[in-house]
Amino acid sequence: MDKRIKEEWIARNKVLQQAFRDYYPTINSKQKEDALRKIQQSLEWSPFMNYVLDHGGFPPDGISKYGIDLITERCIGDIDKIAKGEIDYDF
Repeated sequence: MDKRIKEEWIARNKVLQQAFRDYYPTINSKQKEDALRKIQQSLEWSPFMNYVLDHGGFPPDGISKYGIDLITERCIGDIDKIAKGEIDYDF
């Protein structure tokens, strides 16, 4: 992975993971909508979007006001593992 992309991947992953952590424990619909919007915005970054598309997801269609589909959820977890070096991923 290109060093610059890897550094950006790690930085953007922090924002994505924080939004994902904010999404689940909340029952407040406004907070949930805000977290979903942040997740969707994060996944619009081309490398994240390409990863999700390559693994069967359809961002931003995988996120709706009703929640996140399972494929997108799995990909968010994989993106975090890539950022941590637990999964090898080459562009």
